[in-house]
Amino acid sequence: MSHRLLFVLHQMGTLDHAVALKGQLSAAGGSVEHVVVGGAEIPNWAKEHFPAHEGHPEGEAITQLGSFRAAWVPSPYEGLRPLLWRRLWEKVPLVYSGYGVNLTDWEAGHYELDFYSRCERILTTSSLDTEGRLAAGADRDRLVLGGDPLLSQIVSSSMSEEGPERPDTVLWAPHWTKDWFGKPGFSNWEWAVGALYKFFRQRPSTKLIVRPHPFLDFQKGGFNARRCARAMLALPNVSVSEASMHEDIVRSDILVSDGVTILAYFGVTSKPVVFLRKENVSPPFNPVGVELAAAAQTATSPAELVSLLSQLLGPPGGQSGLEADHMRDVVLRSFLVGHESPGAALLASL
Repeated sequence: MSHRLLFVLHQMGTLDHAVALKGQLSAAGGSVEHVVVGGAEIPNWAKEHFPAHEGHPEGEAITQLGSFRAAWVPSPYEGLRPLLWRRLWEKVPLVYSGYGVNLTDWEAGHYELDFYSRCERILTTSSLDTEGRLAAGADRDRLVLGGDPLLSQIVSSSMSEEGPERPDTVLWAPHWTKDWFGKPGFSNWEWAVGALYKFFRQRPSTKLIVRPHPFLDFQKGGFNARRCARAMLALPNVSVSEASMHEDIVRSDILVSDGVTILAYFGVTSKPVVFLRKENVSPPFNPVGVELAAAAQTATSPAELVSLLSQLLGPPGGQSGLEADHMRDVVLRSFLVGHESPGAALLASL
């Protein structure tokens, strides 16, 4: 019973983190079971990792919580969980591993929510992350400095990945936050989408994979942005991702994004990143995020975006300018990536 954990799954947009952690826990000797709650559905790409026949019905799982060593939840936001699955700490010890490396300046959300004080174990991704939790009053004995499960998985796979002979796939990962607690957020998709539409219409042999943030709705943009988004998504060389973030990173040669954590996950592969930002506006990054964004190639206008893509991909049929950048060094210096997997470190602490 000491190594039996229950994954409570309800936010499918962050399922990559659950898949990575489950694999690491299982490899270290843990037994991971799951329950899908609140009417959520496992996406097709993840069904092999969380098959329906191995899951628990909600009613059964809630009555058997006491039989598990701990329960894992995907986010610290109690209000996003169905009522039946809130305040789980009253029924079973909780473990938490985050849903992305911390790159933003939202200290309250990262460290000060009441949820964190209810967890028996919290997996931290770096010494800075640990210090932030301690400064917010966390009990040191509950913190496990083990790293980020998804980052560890991506680093392991990128070690053996060979670069393409010629880059032909771009991943666009737009963020959703126009407003960030009263100041400009990360979102830049509305000015970028028209440039991307024109660029990929003129380069039918180059593929664009669109991976919007789970909270982003293109239909909430301005008229021109909505029109360009519809036209772009209708192009034969453009597709909306139905795969995991990990798979999208592996199969893409260049990332175009305005944030947030995917900058680190893609940047650690040493493949180029084009970071979109507004001119003369500082995105709400923490110091690590600032350094990471500075290591990327930056576009603040449609013309700069097209120019960078043209340089990186090269002219159709010609030589590309694809080369590694410095983001990998920033990521490996800022976050713990060691020989022991984060899942093994978490399991050993229980």
